Amino acid sequence: MNLTDEQFSRFFPFDYPRYDQREVIEKILTAFDSGKRHVILSAPTGSGKSVIAVTVANALRDRNFSFHSEIITSQKCLQEQYYHDLNIPIVYGKSNYTCKLSPVLNCECGVCGGRKQKACNDCPYTLAISAARQASICSTNYAFFLQRNKFYAASNSLYADFIVFDECHNLEQEILQMCTFKITDERLQYLGYNTKGYIPVHGTSEENLIAWLNDVKAGLKIEIVKVGHLLQKIDIFNSLSKNGKISPNELREHKKVHTRLKGIVSYINQISLLLEQYQEGNRFIATFGNKEIEFKLLHGSSLFQKYVSNSAVCFLHMSATILSKEQHCKNLGIDLDDAEYISCESRFPLYNRPIFYDPIGSMAFKDKRSTIPKMVKRVDEILTQYKNDKGIIHTISYELTEAMMAGISNKNNWRILVPRPGNRQEVLNHFYTSDEPLVLMSPSLTEGLDLKDDLSRFCIVCKMPFANTNDQWIKERQQEDQTWYAANTCTVLMQMTGRSVRSEKDIASTYILDSCFNFLVYKYGNLFPKWWQESVFSIEDENAIKEKQQEH
Repeated sequence: MNLTDEQFSRFFPFDYPRYDQREVIEKILTAFDSGKRHVILSAPTGSGKSVIAVTVANALRDRNFSFHSEIITSQKCLQEQYYHDLNIPIVYGKSNYTCKLSPVLNCECGVCGGRKQKACNDCPYTLAISAARQASICSTNYAFFLQRNKFYAASNSLYADFIVFDECHNLEQEILQMCTFKITDERLQYLGYNTKGYIPVHGTSEENLIAWLNDVKAGLKIEIVKVGHLLQKIDIFNSLSKNGKISPNELREHKKVHTRLKGIVSYINQISLLLEQYQEGNRFIATFGNKEIEFKLLHGSSLFQKYVSNSAVCFLHMSATILSKEQHCKNLGIDLDDAEYISCESRFPLYNRPIFYDPIGSMAFKDKRSTIPKMVKRVDEILTQYKNDKGIIHTISYELTEAMMAGISNKNNWRILVPRPGNRQEVLNHFYTSDEPLVLMSPSLTEGLDLKDDLSRFCIVCKMPFANTNDQWIKERQQEDQTWYAANTCTVLMQMTGRSVRSEKDIASTYILDSCFNFLVYKYGNLFPKWWQESVFSIEDENAIKEKQQEH
């Protein structure tokens, strides 16, 4: 569909498009006009994917004033970017809003509970939902979107007309989280279900596992009635109405019981969904531990088809790392004839984003012991080379992270920051605001970081991000589809190398030190897009590339 200049200026949120944004927007609209329900956009960092999505939504709404669009993201920070950059209203989950009647509670376990419309008309969660529904475009996250879609799928009704999946390379995993859960003896006892010391162990037949899950589900349904009676006894709404305040004991008991209720409901919903999918032929993987079992469906395609595919008229899937239309469609059960694939080239100058292959040794399991000392030495050299610059080191494993911290010289060790689950945001905030040449080192900061300009002038990839085949789920998927396994590795690698160069004027160098990269490229190099392949150089080319950077 070719837009007139007048139409484009009305739909596009800024004064001028960048590079081929207009061409991409028109291709997307043409695909929808031709009857495609899914458009898959593979566009590197700097392409302005969010602006493209909003422009397409505006163009579609121009044909139908009641047209409603949603942008689904994986992280709150991405939702906030849509709000600050494009004024897109946000909806979070209930627990992110503070109860108006009692500010010490969130809206998930708020004072008025199920009586919100009667007692709390200015509930911030209700107001956020209302504002989002009235807006032509809103943004929410995958967890909220998928839980809500379960309700709308049951009622067989559309919630939105146009849905955008941002960072859609994670879409299947986000969907699988709907019924990925761990059952532990301790947790069940806390929720009120008496296991009598029995949790199935490794070797339990699939038939017996299913029977046990049905027993747990039935037992938890009994507990949900008991907990409901407890909440009625601790009626803090009536206390607030009569006395104007809630006693600390009442509040404490309300939180405690409501937390139990939430846990019971969550388990029941996840077990029900797993059993339903199992009956429909979707396999699951059970991973056994000490008095605990983790359940995960093997594929997300049937979940996508049941709870997502019919939730809107058309869909835009966006990511910098969709390496294959065929693989993406296969993961989600999308008919190839129902999807259009659009791929964009990087507009960043090639010499601003070099990836130097500097093979220090193999980090495969059988070789890593001899390679790690050499790896530590080389990382120390690169840190010295960039002694005045910030950067990031991807280690992929905590074992390698600890070896680095122990082996890097004192002159560089002080610069290293290692975010951990308990202090991740605190460490990142320190890194962002400090004027010192600090360096992030982590096995898990592979995506979601915007280390633009002076926040990162170098990136080191110490180990290829091959998924761990000791994980039974990974092993099963790899045995079933080796290309899926390779594509997953390539996707993570591209995400890692994309943290530092964030605009056409940005400059940073990436160093890949694991010689297993050679094997990946030899067997599956065709999965990488051309623009990424062109950015890979031998370490022998480093000086020449640096000279070209200085020239520009």
